[in-house]
Amino acid sequence: MADGEVTPVEDEDEDEDEDEDEDEDEEDEDEDEDEEDEDEDEDEPDSDDGADQDDGSDQDDDSDQDDDADQDNGSDQDDDSDQGGGSDPEWKDPGGDVHGYPGPDAPREKVAAWMAGEARRRGLPAELPVMAALVESGLNDLDGGDADSVGFFQMRVGIWNQGEYAGYPDRPELQLEWFLDHAEAVGKQRAARGLPLDDPRAYGEWIADIERPAEQYRGRYQPRLDDARELLERFGGRRPGSGEGQAGERVKLKLITREEALRARGNGG
Repeated sequence: MADGEVTPVEDEDEDEDEDEDEDEDEEDEDEDEDEEDEDEDEDEPDSDDGADQDDGSDQDDDSDQDDDADQDNGSDQDDDSDQGGGSDPEWKDPGGDVHGYPGPDAPREKVAAWMAGEARRRGLPAELPVMAALVESGLNDLDGGDADSVGFFQMRVGIWNQGEYAGYPDRPELQLEWFLDHAEAVGKQRAARGLPLDDPRAYGEWIADIERPAEQYRGRYQPRLDDARELLERFGGRRPGSGEGQAGERVKLKLITREEALRARGNGG
């Protein structure tokens, strides 16, 4: 019967009190551990923050301005300053002329004189085709080159071996005619833009506009001005007075068309 049972109420309350004491002890231990962890975090230096300063203070990359300041490449103005070479305003075209291609075994100065004479008859600078041929072929009528390029001026067979220039690989006269035709056309364009035609320091740019190499190679022509003049002087000095210009005579330039040059040649001019 229920009335006759004795229920140990006080013992259960004591057990519950002991459980609560154990829970409080565990919470105190957890708090102590958390405080110890925080103390340890405060004691340990934040090495990441300190190490990050290497990246920020790693000014070797920024201060490594030897690479940027190493602007010898940019200030390497030897290439550009070479354009002043051969710009002697007192230089005089020694004249000398060779009518017709002198042949594959001719001395270089004779080939140069042939090119120069044809240029003078067009009213073009005598040095212009010689400078171009020195760069493109070493002043040789090459039977090969880059891709399908051949001849003194390395004309592309696939482009130019047709029409009025058909057969040019075997005809050096046509090669020179091609160059002078284009020099004349480019000269008119340069004159229309107000660019000088009689400034030797601009001859390299004139040739580059004819040959149209990659941008990084446009500066190759101007440094050959002195070489071209030396060849012309060598020939003109050996045979003074031959051809259009007398040795030591300054040749005046007047740009004319190919037709005018042919007429002048036919009239003995």
